[in-house]
Amino acid sequence: MYPAPARGERIASLEGYRVLGESEDIYHEGELVAKFCKNELCAGIVGLLSRALGRAPASNCRRGDSAGQILDVAGKVYYCNKGTFLPVKPGMLIHAPKRKRDGQPSPYNVYNTVKSTIVGYTSVSSRGNSGIKGAASSESRPYAWTRDHPREWAAAQPVFRALSNSMKARMPEQHSAQMKRQTHARIEGTPWTTAAVNLNFATGCHLDGQDAEGAFTALTTAGDWRGGEFALPQLRVAVDVRPGDVLFARTDAWWHGNAPITGGDRLAVVAYLHKTLLVW
Repeated sequence: MYPAPARGERIASLEGYRVLGESEDIYHEGELVAKFCKNELCAGIVGLLSRALGRAPASNCRRGDSAGQILDVAGKVYYCNKGTFLPVKPGMLIHAPKRKRDGQPSPYNVYNTVKSTIVGYTSVSSRGNSGIKGAASSESRPYAWTRDHPREWAAAQPVFRALSNSMKARMPEQHSAQMKRQTHARIEGTPWTTAAVNLNFATGCHLDGQDAEGAFTALTTAGDWRGGEFALPQLRVAVDVRPGDVLFARTDAWWHGNAPITGGDRLAVVAYLHKTLLVW
């Protein structure tokens, strides 16, 4: 196994990687890391994905390590001003970085802007949002896009059910175990609670910190593009996930990112089990 990459490190090239284009299981020391299923979804589901979720991605500067490192150009330090990164001038006073409850710096004011929207459900914040219409329980709430686009969210449900059916058929034990994990909310009939919808977002190397430990995410795509392969740098394996393909992966435990997208438009949907929605 190769060393873990730096947080946010870009995958500039797939030189030295084994790139998968057909169905295959990826193991490390007997543990299933990922399962690639080629041509798993029908054209109708791929088209529905584009129609229901294609307009969801929006400018977002809160995607953490996945948005990549902010490069220091000519010795300048950059800060975030409503999603725009500007050089800090000598003597300039800027707000101190936000901090989490454990005292660690928050990533929310230091990352690059990408086209990405989170859909589905999350936990109620400390400020309280249990009264938001559409919340699945008093402990959960819908993300803003889900709340504000009920028609599109309803139209997207067959996509998530198709992903769930694929996992049930290809990974019955993992699917059953994930379905049994109690949550405060869930994308109905699936082992996931939440999904990221990304447009032309070649992620930097990261771990999915909001994923429940041991859960598998599901990745599928739509569009026509070049590049953008999903890469596991510690294993030097990459997967070319094309429309209709599905990749299930332990993205909570294995560093991953994307090769550069060199042309066209790539819509990606990543369904996951949000750890804050687990019932303990």
